Order: sequence, then C-alpha cells, then structure tokens
Amino acid sequence: MKPPSEELRRIREILKQIPQGMSVTEIARALGKNKHSVGRYLDILRVSGHVEMRNYGMAKVFTLSQRIPLSALLSFPSEMIMVLDQEHRIGQINDQFLQFLQIERGEVVGRQLEYLPVPNPAVHDLVLQLLAALNGEEVADELEIPTDPARIFKLKAVATVFDDGTQGMTVILEDITAQKQAEQALKQSEALFRGMAENIQDGLVISRDREMVYVNERAAAILGYPRDEIFAMTALDVIASEEQERVRPLVDEYNQSGGVPKELRFWIVQKSGKRRYLSARLSSIDHEGDHIAYIVLTDMTEWKEAEDTLKRQYLFVHHFIDAFPRPIYCLNPDRRFLECNQAFEEMVGRSRAVIIGAKTADVFPAEDLAVYEQGDDDLFLEPSTSTYEATLQFPDGSRRQMTIEKATLRSPEEGASLTLIGNLIERGRQQH
Repeated sequence: MKPPSEELRRIREILKQIPQGMSVTEIARALGKNKHSVGRYLDILRVSGHVEMRNYGMAKVFTLSQRIPLSALLSFPSEMIMVLDQEHRIGQINDQFLQFLQIERGEVVGRQLEYLPVPNPAVHDLVLQLLAALNGEEVADELEIPTDPARIFKLKAVATVFDDGTQGMTVILEDITAQKQAEQALKQSEALFRGMAENIQDGLVISRDREMVYVNERAAAILGYPRDEIFAMTALDVIASEEQERVRPLVDEYNQSGGVPKELRFWIVQKSGKRRYLSARLSSIDHEGDHIAYIVLTDMTEWKEAEDTLKRQYLFVHHFIDAFPRPIYCLNPDRRFLECNQAFEEMVGRSRAVIIGAKTADVFPAEDLAVYEQGDDDLFLEPSTSTYEATLQFPDGSRRQMTIEKATLRSPEEGASLTLIGNLIERGRQQH
C-alpha cells in the first residue's frame, strides 16, 4: 500500500507550528483523523527520524526532530557510505566512496548498484559481493580486495526508512587494513615470543596485576608441578619451609608496593618432594594501566652443591692450616696476602682481618721486607721450591734465626707463592 505521504507532510507542518510538542489527541484533532490512524502515522515518522517522542507522566508528547541534511552528514565520517532504495538504486553516496569506485557522482546517483561502471576489476568484484549481501546471500562481513597492497573492509548494512515511508539500506564500508595488519603483526610477535619462551633454558613466569598469565614449559619442569596447577599456586607454596621466614617479607612487600630485589635465591620443594635451589630474577613494567612482572627462573642446584662442597673444603683446609704449628701464609703475584694461619698472625703481630688483602710491604717490617721477598719473582716465573735461612724481627723486639721454605702453587687462572716459615733452626736471639 502506498505510504500516506500527504498525511505525514501535514503532521510535520502541524508540529512545526507547535515547537513545544503535542499529544496524539491534539494532533488527531488538528488533522481531522482518528487517534489510531494518527498513531500509525507517528510511528512511521519516528522510525524515519522525523519525530521524537517524550513521556511526561502518562502523556506522550511528540515534537519535530532537529535534522541535519544527510548529504552533510555523509561528508564527515572516514568510512565509505552510500544509501540505496529497495531496488538497490543509489540515492546518496559520500566522496570517500566515489574516490574508491573511481567514478563521478553523476554516473552513480540514480543508478542501480549492479550496473555501476567500475573500472577496477578488483573493486567491481567487491561491489558484486555487496550486492550479494543485500540480496540475502551469505557473505563475510570482512571483504578483501586483492590489490597491491591488499585492502580489507568491514561491511555494515543498516535498514533505512525514507521520508515517504519507503524502506532502503545504508551500506557502510570501513577500511580496516591497518587494524588487520597490526593484528597480524601482533600474532607473529606472539608466535615469535612463545617460540623463544618455550625453547630457552630458563623458566619464565609472567604475571599481570599479581596474577599469573604465562608459565613456560621449562618453568614447570624447574618448579616440579604441572602448568595448570602452577596457575593456582602462590610463590610461597613451593618455597622450602626453612626459607619461608626470609622470603615471606619480600613477597608481602612486592604484593603491597611492587618493591622487591632484582634477584632472589632460595630452596624449593617440588611436588615429588625433591629439593632444588633456584635463582629468581625479577623485572616489571607498567603497561596501559597493568603492572606486568617477569620472573626468570634458573635451576642452580648443581652450582649450589658445588659451592657448598668448596666451602666445606675451604673450612677444612683453613682449620688444618690454623692447627699447623709453623707460620704459613699465601701470596698472589701482586704480593697481596690470600691466606695465613694463626701462627703467622702471632709472628707478625697482626690479625688475620688486617693481613688478608694487604700487601707484603704493609705487613712485614721494612728492614726484613727484602729477605721475605727473596726469590719470589723467580718462583712466580717458574714454579719450584726454595729454602734459605735468615734472621727475622718478631713483635717482642727479638730477632731469630729462621729457616724459610717456599713453594709455588699454580692454578689455570693465577699463580700463588705459598711460604712456610718455621722456627726450625734457632741459632740465637739478638736483642733490639
């Protein structure tokens, strides 16, 4: 049935005279029609955007809409827009769409979509896809044009009602090429990150706002729990009981303020009960309002066990040297003391804390320095042994005849002169 265009025009004219608005009863009286018919006319005008309705209690008041010409609106968006009638004839089109089609406005307006003289075959294929979508065929809402470079558009079709009550369609094409390229780059970046994260020798744990969002396979192996269980755990759940008192305050500080040392080392207990010694290196950034934390886990169990073995060996050697009755000291090539025993401390009258790291000139009496260093240069150049006698100064002021024995110990990194000084031959004392 033909829309009642004359009645619609008269209603708009009546409302134009009463800008504060009118009820259905008032409009029906002014139009000379019944309220039921006027109600249907007002529905058409509301759908087409010509009339607005406001509720005041139980009453409904209708006013004219404040309208802007469609041609003016079409020029503002960056999207390509065209308006079609029921027969797919183009009534309005914006400049962006015309530029895309490469056709003048006079060749487009009033022409049916399927008959547009589009010169570019790729663009023409896209127009045919638009037509298929308007005819109800299943078409993807993202359309790609295989140009160089390719362009991707998002299709939107909005049902439209014209002033005369007839229906049509507004077609909107949004160029989302840059967005898709960014998404593709992000996917490639994520794939690269995951490939790297899953193949590094260290464990990697990532959290966002204190909640774990990523655990790589190596981290699961180091912690000794399946990944799905780790996501439900806290840091303290795996830390050994004897470490809890030391580590708990640091975890609490991080949860409260984000402050934490850059590296922590501690023992953990795996699900199997096996103990491992870990290094956890932490870093964090604030990104788009989120606090992102990265934790790199390194299994240092073998290193820790080797270190503990070396410490035990050192303590054994140190106690052994201290128990040795003759004075013993060890120098590096720079003539700095590396080690000494208690007998040597008593001989030079200085504590071990002062001796270790000091140079021979700072420990030995000046008048005896040349005697103590005799032959050291040769021993450092060519590992060997040396024995000689000399009279040396003691803290009590006496001088004693001593036999000095030296031997060179070398490691791959550096050489050291181990000098044994003993009161083996005491031929007499000279008073100072």
